[in-house]
Amino acid sequence: MMELRQIGSHIGMVVRLLCIGVLALTISKATLATTYIYLPLEKQLKESDGVIHGRFIGKDYKRNSRGEVITTAKFELIDFAGIDRTRAMNPNSFAVNYPGGRWQGVTYQVHGTPRFESGEEVVLLVREMSDGFMLTNLGMAKYQLRSQDYRIYLKSALFPNHPKLSKIWFDRFKQMVIDRFGEPMSPPNLDKVVDQIDRSNGGGGMTLANHGGRKPASTPAESLGGQARGQSINVLWLILILAVLGGGATILVNRK
Repeated sequence: MMELRQIGSHIGMVVRLLCIGVLALTISKATLATTYIYLPLEKQLKESDGVIHGRFIGKDYKRNSRGEVITTAKFELIDFAGIDRTRAMNPNSFAVNYPGGRWQGVTYQVHGTPRFESGEEVVLLVREMSDGFMLTNLGMAKYQLRSQDYRIYLKSALFPNHPKLSKIWFDRFKQMVIDRFGEPMSPPNLDKVVDQIDRSNGGGGMTLANHGGRKPASTPAESLGGQARGQSINVLWLILILAVLGGGATILVNRK
């Protein structure tokens, strides 16, 4: 009888452990389900301040002004929209932040943050914050580029199998960007940045073509021409002086 009671006790304990395990698994699945909520791309764009298309080149970690550990991912810009061009002065290293990272030997893991591979080409939805640009909705803001039949499409990194986010033709996406931001995605152009800075400074003038038409004091050719004319005038004066001196010497000789 004692052995049967012990066996029954063990069975009851196993059943309780199984119930606890199933309950924990159910709760974790529910938590994940509430973490990753599908949002239509139109709504994601509406919540964003800009879109970048770039190539991942590296990352580093730091603390922001609030003391939070963040990861700064850096991208080589290919084109973008919705972002003030003066904020893209360094298109070879455009920074996008997201929470979490490694600081002083401690890893701060934030659920839902994306991963990037070296040289990976992506499209990101970003928001402008006081500390720089942040991903709009963590991993949901990342889209990978794929091709099919010589056409490029976007694929959500977070919902790779979702029927509405797993294949978004790039041409359609670009039109959605125009509808949202009122401008097409375009490559970085430092000339436009300089022009924009100049206009914001009241047209102070930085280049000859686009800034008030002001001309420099002299061009190299004009300077050389002026020097040549000056040298020729000096030579003429020297000849005249020598001629006068020579004539005087001749008169003195004749008088003697």
